Amino acid sequence: NFTVPTMLRLGVFALLLICLSGAFAQNVKVSLYIESLCPDCQNYVATTMTDVFNAEGVLDILDLEVVPFGNAHVDATGKITCQHGEEECKGNIVETCAITHNPNVTAYFPFIQCFEFNGGYAQHAERCATKVGLNYTRIQECTSTDEGHTLELEMAKKTPSDHKWVPWVVLNGQAITEESKLNDLLALICDAYQGPKPTGCSQKRTPSKPMRVSMANNNVVVA
Repeated sequence: NFTVPTMLRLGVFALLLICLSGAFAQNVKVSLYIESLCPDCQNYVATTMTDVFNAEGVLDILDLEVVPFGNAHVDATGKITCQHGEEECKGNIVETCAITHNPNVTAYFPFIQCFEFNGGYAQHAERCATKVGLNYTRIQECTSTDEGHTLELEMAKKTPSDHKWVPWVVLNGQAITEESKLNDLLALICDAYQGPKPTGCSQKRTPSKPMRVSMANNNVVVA
């Protein structure tokens, strides 16, 4: 029979194991590849990604990388051509500058939410920066100089050359290509984390259903 001191020691040991599992569990790595004027990217940021961002404690187990380049192309001279035209290139650079100069996800992602929600056009950058408390002057300096273009070329290098559409999501090095999984990213993140699950993993949610843009012919494909 277990004595009270023995049971207490077992309880402490169990708690220690739980704490250690959290301490050694690696964060889940998610990379999100978008472009500023893509309606499906805007929808994905406003729904699925916002669910992830707002889920209690989930940001503590997540390393989120947002890469604004999408289906753009870079020619031999370094010129960038975007799927939805020059305005999208400007919007991508705005997002890239905002991310680079505010690297903490809790700082830059609210800006991305606001910017995408308002259509992804550069003229909305100042209002969104002010709304979420970012330094717009620094973002503007970046976008209006060679710095912005240079940073966007780095985003081009980060974007997988074999991506099929945007939004394109990679979790722990694996692209998510099944629609049901793409739309329930929060569940995937929680399942992938090997430590104690944060409260946000048990919150009820209704997965959204975004459309996807095919890279092959630029036609919209509804999954």
